[in-house]
Amino acid sequence: MKKFAFISLVLACLCFAYAPQASAQLVTTTVSTDTLLNADEGYVSFGTVADGVKSIQAVANRLSGTAAGKAYLQVTNDKTNWVTIDSSAAFSNAAVNTHIFTATTMGNYLQYRVKFTTSGTVTMQMKAVLVRRKL
Repeated sequence: MKKFAFISLVLACLCFAYAPQASAQLVTTTVSTDTLLNADEGYVSFGTVADGVKSIQAVANRLSGTAAGKAYLQVTNDKTNWVTIDSSAAFSNAAVNTHIFTATTMGNYLQYRVKFTTSGTVTMQMKAVLVRRKL
């Protein structure tokens, strides 16, 4: 009976001692030192990214002029050939344009980048933020 009580106590302690821990969010911010001028394009790239990408936020800061353009989410598995998987981000004439590409379009790819294109007479700075769940 004492063995049974001891084993029950040990099992109960083990059950309460184990508490699953929530995975932390890891945020990677890449700010381009490049500015886009008038009809131009530029890229903000993330190196090889581990699994668990949750979202990428594209931010375009209008420095001067009239903002117009788009942001595209592109991916690659061979570091050479890039494929556009989301082109839903269009810029308005706001001082800051932002768009979040969500996990529904993420998939599991080796590298990610955001392609920015501008048109008209504008000077714009590019920035992208990648959020992934730590595995």
